[in-house]
Amino acid sequence: AGLKLGIVTGKGSNSAEISIAQLQLAPFFPVVITGDDVAEPKPHPEGILLAMKLLQAEPQTTLYVGDSDSDIKAAKAAGVTSVGVN
Repeated sequence: AGLKLGIVTGKGSNSAEISIAQLQLAPFFPVVITGDDVAEPKPHPEGILLAMKLLQAEPQTTLYVGDSDSDIKAAKAAGVTSVGVN
């Protein structure tokens, strides 16, 4: 569908790599930002902003899907639309 997809997680890179491999998600997410890639964890928007930069995405066309309050706060701080899931 031409969508650019990325993952922003607070997990460390090793843990994220294991999860992505087990779920066979690697082909769908060319950008993965882990807790090891940022100085400031969520709810700081650093990870989302870095993913957007690497994906060449604009805030007005970005949707962030998260499963915690800190995800939604980070998306809001990054100026992007967010959706919360359980």
